[in-house]
Amino acid sequence: MLRRFPPLSATLALVSMLLILPALGCHKKPFAVEVAPGFTGYVHIFCGPTIGLPSEPVRVNSVGGADPSPCPGEDVDVTVLRDGQTVPASAVTWERSGDGSPVALSFTVK
Repeated sequence: MLRRFPPLSATLALVSMLLILPALGCHKKPFAVEVAPGFTGYVHIFCGPTIGLPSEPVRVNSVGGADPSPCPGEDVDVTVLRDGQTVPASAVTWERSGDGSPVALSFTVK
């Protein structure tokens, strides 16, 4: 019995999709921060001793501070939540020590 194989172009397209689709799903998870209801102003978060993303949003108090939390080893996007809505953060700065370890995150919420 003679077996028919799909055309080479179809096979290449399928292999390409199998290689590209997983890469698209591997986007970086944002660093989530939740500010107090109605908060506007400067936020400064010190990084804790561990590197990584917190499993829950970092909660910022009414004066723009938070308990030290894990911070990622590389710069990632920051998502700010206020009153259940995503709000823009400006002047986002990841502060690092001389060896590149994260030490703090600061930004402004309008």
